Order: sequence, then C-alpha cells, then structure tokens
Amino acid sequence: YVVVAPDGTLCPGGSRGCLEAEVSAPAIAQRALARLSLYRDSSLKQHREELGAGQAKPVLDAAGAGDALALSILEETGALLGIGLSTLASIFAPDTIAIAGGPSESSELYLPAVRQTFTQYTAPFYANDVRILKAALGAQANLVGIAAATFAAVGGW
Repeated sequence: YVVVAPDGTLCPGGSRGCLEAEVSAPAIAQRALARLSLYRDSSLKQHREELGAGQAKPVLDAAGAGDALALSILEETGALLGIGLSTLASIFAPDTIAIAGGPSESSELYLPAVRQTFTQYTAPFYANDVRILKAALGAQANLVGIAAATFAAVGGW
C-alpha cells in the first residue's frame, strides 16, 4: 500500500490513507458526503443516497457543471493522486503515467492538481520528463487489463 494521507480513510488491508482508499470512486463520494453541510448551494445535496452508496458520478457531473464542493473534492483527490504517483514514479521511473478507472472520465478537472502535486513531490530533474495523461481506454482500462492478464494466465498469448 502507498500511503498518501497518514490520518486518512481506513484501507482494506488495515492501514490508513492508502492511495486506493483515498482516490477511488467510493472515497470521492464519501468525501463529498462528509462536506455537504459546508456548501449550502451544492447540487450534490440531492444525491445523498448515491453518495452514500459510494457512487462518484454525481460528484463528477457536478464538478463539470461548476459546483464548488465537487470541484474542491476533485482538486483534493488530484493532489492525493499526485503524491501517490510521485512515490511510485520514484520507484519505477516511468516516462508516462496513464490515469484509468471511473473517475478518470473527469480527469480534465483534476489532472492539473495531479501534475502540480506530482511536480512538488518528485525530484525536479525527473518530474519534468514524466507525462501524466488520461488512459486511452478511460474507465474501461481496468477491465481490459484484467481480461488481458487472465488471457495470458491461461496460456492465451
């Protein structure tokens, strides 16, 4: 587990603040739900049930429409993702990082925060050479990756 928020959400593995627990769709939904009372005019108030079920789509849609709460949630999520990617890049030294999964559909709203935080926490001589972009397959990338791994595991390659 890559920890990005030491006092953050409890992770499935028993730790706190792991990358997956902090930037996943359920984490986005939970963060929005927890802050609804701070934003009186947020359109997310009408989506409490969906947010309670861990669905991030209302947050992504509201951010696209300019909702201040939703935009702040995506900016924070992007910053946490940037910290996690900085740690992983220091280990694996990629030249490109592709963001995938459901929330990636709104990546244009949080990729600036990802890049800013990544640059802040990554060695300057290296940070400038790493491309961070939305995966070509977007939300479907995870499923295609699982299918490819399964196909390879059963001798399909």
